[in-house]
Amino acid sequence: MRTWRLLTLLFVGGLAVAWLWGRVTLVSDMFDMGVDKSVGAFQDGDCDLLLEEGVGPYGGEDVVYIGSGVYLVGGGDLQYGMKKPLSDGHPGTLYAVVDKGDRFHMRRLTVQVPEGFYFKPHGLHYSNSSGRLYVVNHADEGVLVLQAHWRDGHPCADAATCVEVPGGDGRRADVTALMFETQRFVQDDIFPYGTLNDVVEGASEREFYVTQWLAVPVPEPGTLWSKILQPIAPFLSILGEFTHVYRCELGKEEETCEIAASGFNMANGITMDHATGRVFVVDGKRLHVLRRLPGGALQRVSIISTPDILDNVEWNGDVLQAATIPSLVEATDKMSKGLDVSVHGGLIEFREEESGVWSHRNLLVHSGDKLSMISAAVRVGESAVLGSPFSPGVLVCHHVKNMW
Repeated sequence: MRTWRLLTLLFVGGLAVAWLWGRVTLVSDMFDMGVDKSVGAFQDGDCDLLLEEGVGPYGGEDVVYIGSGVYLVGGGDLQYGMKKPLSDGHPGTLYAVVDKGDRFHMRRLTVQVPEGFYFKPHGLHYSNSSGRLYVVNHADEGVLVLQAHWRDGHPCADAATCVEVPGGDGRRADVTALMFETQRFVQDDIFPYGTLNDVVEGASEREFYVTQWLAVPVPEPGTLWSKILQPIAPFLSILGEFTHVYRCELGKEEETCEIAASGFNMANGITMDHATGRVFVVDGKRLHVLRRLPGGALQRVSIISTPDILDNVEWNGDVLQAATIPSLVEATDKMSKGLDVSVHGGLIEFREEESGVWSHRNLLVHSGDKLSMISAAVRVGESAVLGSPFSPGVLVCHHVKNMW
């Protein structure tokens, strides 16, 4: 009897040691980066900080490209929301950044939301097939489904923001003619409060996938519990693979949401290659490759090890583009101390070789002096637009060399 007890104790103890060693290895791996800033030459000379009225947007955490030289950038003021209620911060915004080759220009767009609704955008996804913009929203927690409209009566008075209207008829209009109208707002009890991060349209406009990056709900700032939980919530996620990717199906009158995939420490950025049905999910220094099954569940196919922590990720035809956070030490410092801390980061791309192996290239590394803590990076040709959740403005870069 004593032998069985001893064997059981040794077995359980062995499992505990193995689990603890795995957590220690994961944490040390995340912190073992960013000390060598010579990964690539800082390209600060080719990058400019774009601001509206010298200050905005506040917290442009995600960037998406919609065509015709137009990028969309949200402004959710997430830095403010880590310490005080988001509803008291700067009004949420959506901007268009127009690439004219020699210069970038930014204009605020109209977003129609229900009266009294707090628009606080986080992750974004634009679908060229449906013309929908999906927005992870905080304060009012859930996913906004917006429909794009190009309004009449906005002629090209300013050549700097005159663009071709998508649709193929050759019509041109000022970018401010683009507005977004709320179609649905999806909330579900399955979503832990304050934990949603990024979103992507699924196989059709009738479904989307949304990631959960924190393992525990985060209450609204201002309470004692939130002051305790806010700083440690990201680190609690490292203790185990407790976060998920959710799938929501949009019916004619109601929505249903369910877990589509599990087994993530911090499910963050998400994108989809709709041609192959593959979904890519960022999880720290791991990039999960999943396959959409009939019915919408996601099956893990492989995991790509990445040289740095990644944030938002986008599928751009034949490459994955992602923002890098090379130094978790700098990032943690930034989140605790605020605007005065520079966190370097940039743009990395991944391409699948014929052998099935994924290779990567660091295309851009920014010091963080102009825009600190890069969370989104999208390249089109030799231009790139980068966003940050905790720094004002948008970083626009020219002459980004295609290393492929």
